[in-house]
Amino acid sequence: MPAAPVPPHEIRRLAAVQKLRLLGTPAEERFDKITRLARRVFDVPMACLDIVGEKLAWLKSVQGFDGIEGLRKDSYCHHTVLEDSPCIILDAREDPRVRDSAHADTWVFYAAVPLHFDGERVGVLCIGDHHTRHFDPGHLDALSDLAALAERELQVAALSEVQIALAESNEELGMKARIDFLTHVWNRGAIEEIVAAERSRTAAGSSTAILMIDIDHFKAINDTFGHPAGDEVLRVVAARLRAGIRPLDAVGRYGGDEFLAVMPEARHRRSGPGRRANLPCDFKDASGARAA
Repeated sequence: MPAAPVPPHEIRRLAAVQKLRLLGTPAEERFDKITRLARRVFDVPMACLDIVGEKLAWLKSVQGFDGIEGLRKDSYCHHTVLEDSPCIILDAREDPRVRDSAHADTWVFYAAVPLHFDGERVGVLCIGDHHTRHFDPGHLDALSDLAALAERELQVAALSEVQIALAESNEELGMKARIDFLTHVWNRGAIEEIVAAERSRTAAGSSTAILMIDIDHFKAINDTFGHPAGDEVLRVVAARLRAGIRPLDAVGRYGGDEFLAVMPEARHRRSGPGRRANLPCDFKDASGARAA
């Protein structure tokens, strides 16, 4: 695929991406809701929200495949941030912008709307299909409405400072080393670093709840239905954990079927008859997993 041109005012655009502080961070339910809705509204196999860095397109939320990142120069989304207008590719196999891409035969149809932060185009909300399809002005209006919801979420600084600092500690091309590829949550090394940082803050007077969660009878799932089914269970549990916690909380995959949740500033009361711990969510209800 021929090299795409650099967007005008790229230095200013990258400054806005850096200020956004989402590159290298795991999936979040607030964005997953939007991409799930986009996938249902348009009845497409793929929907994602990308943050476009200097070298990478970081898939902050993705439905329909397991990717976390892609090289910006090879991605369709690069063309969306070139101009302040939607990017519609009806047939990637014939579009001169992407016809030489390795993805052209897989993602034939692509539609995207740029996402703005601090006045700059920092990412895209996009949908894709394996076949050409009709896309009229009404469809574009609907995708633009969803993009407007995503832009509102971009204005909210939701992750904890500990998680943001962890994501920013890596160079851009090494960011995926801290994310579990299968579940799109923090991996074991990253969540252990978050635990250590939050324990230091707790020693200074704040409070933090740490939960270990495992999936009951997970080996039986793999043995009976196969590892692909087990992988899907892990993805669903991770998604439900993200949905059941506050934005500033952190979830990581600690082992094969084990997850760790870190909840800063979580107040806890001694439970008694008719009383419950004052934690952000009920993990048994939210995930079907068992908290220990």
